[in-house]
Amino acid sequence: MLTIELSEGSVLFVRDEPVEHVSIIAEGEVEGSFGGHTFLLGKSDVLGLSNLTGGFYSHTFTAISDVSLYQYPCADTRTMDALLRGNSDVAYLMVSSVCRQVAELLKYRSRLMQEVDTAYDLIQDIYAEYSRLCKMYALTPKKLPGLEDISKFSGNDPVEGWVRNQYIEINDLGSTAHRMFFHGNPGIASGFLRRCLEDISNILQACNAYHDYLEGVSSLLLSDSGFDLFSLISGLHVESLRISGADFAVETLMAPLIEALSDMIGIDPDYYQQRLDAYWNALEIKRVSQEKLIEAPTEHGVQQNLSDSLETILEYSD
Repeated sequence: MLTIELSEGSVLFVRDEPVEHVSIIAEGEVEGSFGGHTFLLGKSDVLGLSNLTGGFYSHTFTAISDVSLYQYPCADTRTMDALLRGNSDVAYLMVSSVCRQVAELLKYRSRLMQEVDTAYDLIQDIYAEYSRLCKMYALTPKKLPGLEDISKFSGNDPVEGWVRNQYIEINDLGSTAHRMFFHGNPGIASGFLRRCLEDISNILQACNAYHDYLEGVSSLLLSDSGFDLFSLISGLHVESLRISGADFAVETLMAPLIEALSDMIGIDPDYYQQRLDAYWNALEIKRVSQEKLIEAPTEHGVQQNLSDSLETILEYSD
């Protein structure tokens, strides 16, 4: 066993890096990052064990405080068995930590499951309502490339429903119960951990499938090209602002899209904020312009209204 000292901000292990050790956090806190999701690990948590089957780290781990690690050479399940036989105090720590990590991954998987359904339904429902409002306001709805190609999630999720309840309830038993059952019983600990590793592999497989789906559909919601569902709705809002009742109708349509994009996996939060700010600014400029025309109906205002009317007629007639 080695003791490793790392300062705050240090990267302990990087995703896809080979696993060569099992490390137990003696002091400090570590942040794990996977697919944009982060979770916290603290004293007595184990790093590396959950990835022994695949042989590579599935997460990137970063110290968020000064950290001390107890490090044991361990690169596969065979050396894990030897480690458990020679260190009875380590066995229950491993079980407790792995159960917490599995429970956290299962919660994340549940979130991903919900988001893939939400993303699909959101795109279909909002685009349908966008088209309806365009026709109501005598505007031509724009086509969204790729919309006809998407379908509901049909990827591989090998995790059975009962697995989630099992790990959450084992985790809720606490470390005292884990110690009583697993301490001094390396065979039981090894068998349990081997099953954990299989379940973790399945959970990661499911999470990756959900990630791939969300990456595919997220570009329809918000794309680097600037032409996406967000641009269609924000453009409709600005363009239809002069029409009675349109402001409320389009704002109501935009609200669920804004809510979904604010924390959806696969959406760059900084880029989304830039687009959102630009939308609010364009809307405010249009509103101020409309108010000025109402307050001062000058010759220019009459000409502008006529110009807008002609534009509407031309767009509607295509």
